[in-house]
Amino acid sequence: MTQARQAERPGACVPVVTRDSGDGSPRDHNAVDRGDAAMAASFLRARRYRDTCFPDGLFSDPAWDMLLGLFAAAGEGKTMSVTEACLLSTAPVSTAIRWIDIIERKGLVSRFPDTQDRRRIRLRLERPAVANVNRWLDHILPVTAQRS
Repeated sequence: MTQARQAERPGACVPVVTRDSGDGSPRDHNAVDRGDAAMAASFLRARRYRDTCFPDGLFSDPAWDMLLGLFAAAGEGKTMSVTEACLLSTAPVSTAIRWIDIIERKGLVSRFPDTQDRRRIRLRLERPAVANVNRWLDHILPVTAQRS
């Protein structure tokens, strides 16, 4: 779905508040800020903690878990192997691979060979996913700040 079509949907991924880059200039939604990457990692840890508070198998969102993990990794200048992404998703490997295929077809991630180990494939977050996670953070961070 194009961003134009997304914007037509009610509740489309449009930030409620656009945060600046810290110096008053507008943020680049196509870049991963280290602070935002740390926030994404915190949200991922909160999701894992939530899983310990409820019965097994109640929550599952492998694609979102992988996107958050890849965003957090990108903030540290890293990528993630397909295996690491599968483990992060907590879904069965076959399910996680299916979700990687889906988010790759949608242009959110890409696969590339590992330069250190030719047997391993790595994943990187693509610009549309970076921009959308940034927009999500723009929306969710003011909501979470209200809770404090």
